[in-house]
Amino acid sequence: MNPTTTNATTCINRLAPRARRALLYLQGFDSKKILKAATHPTLDCACLDMEDGVAVNRKQDARHGIVQALSTVDFGRTERVARINSFPPTTTTTTTEADDGTHDDDDPSWDWAFQDLEALLHGPVLPDAICIPKTESAHHVRRVSQRLDALGDAAAHVRLIGMIESPTALNALSDICTAAPHRLDMLIVGGDDYASAVGAVRTTEGHELNYLRNACLAQAAAHGVSCIDTVLIDFHNTEQLSKESRRSFELGFVGKQVIHPKQIDPVQEAYSPTPGSIDYASKVVQASRDHQHGAFAHEGKMIDRPTVKQLENLLQRATLMGLYHPRQDDNEE
Repeated sequence: MNPTTTNATTCINRLAPRARRALLYLQGFDSKKILKAATHPTLDCACLDMEDGVAVNRKQDARHGIVQALSTVDFGRTERVARINSFPPTTTTTTTEADDGTHDDDDPSWDWAFQDLEALLHGPVLPDAICIPKTESAHHVRRVSQRLDALGDAAAHVRLIGMIESPTALNALSDICTAAPHRLDMLIVGGDDYASAVGAVRTTEGHELNYLRNACLAQAAAHGVSCIDTVLIDFHNTEQLSKESRRSFELGFVGKQVIHPKQIDPVQEAYSPTPGSIDYASKVVQASRDHQHGAFAHEGKMIDRPTVKQLENLLQRATLMGLYHPRQDDNEE
């Protein structure tokens, strides 16, 4: 990478809520693709990967490449996410125990995960978020959160993202969501790992993931975090991608994982409210205020508080994307 062409300290409020429609995975060692993603005009999230997308013999290259990219590449408005390797599923340490970097397991993935985390935390520039793959317990979340907390204000902006990829993770969803409420603000649905864990066959319709998707959405909503949908590995199938993304948007997901740049625009379009829906929502929300929040008729439909809340949610999303600008009196409500 060319440090002279970049400045990783860009003028963006990294603590502010942001749109997360497309999350693009990039191998941490591939500097050319990372630079290309950083200059994409609309990409919401770039996830610099050290886990599944990286072969064992390139783990160290990915780790070093990501640390360098964070300090030398200006990603502009794009959120900078780093995905570390997963912690062993057989973790036996208690959830109240502070992490000192030691572990009894012989599983080499522990070494990868710990080395990834330490490299990020000791790098000159921290990522905006750290993605924890195969998050199966609250301890996995707390392990990373405690290390970030130890850095004080320098890491105050760093958020955590938990990947839900197994039945074990589903059983622990509530604990995962509450393990570090000041850090964890998003879940990612890992459909392919989950399907293999339960013996399901992946289908175009995706019905084998219905329970996983709805469970993640419900727990995310209950604990005030957002949720990103699973990836479509057939990256040439733009029609299926758009259809799947729109259905996912309607379910309540805020975005989708993508593995190829050609998936970015269709996904971000699908997860963006249309101008017509924004206009309708704005009119109905304003009308509800005129009616003092009681039920009323609008364009032949009965509108009550749950309907208004749905439309307020849509306007909030549109605001994050820069598609809607609330009036001053909207903010006073």
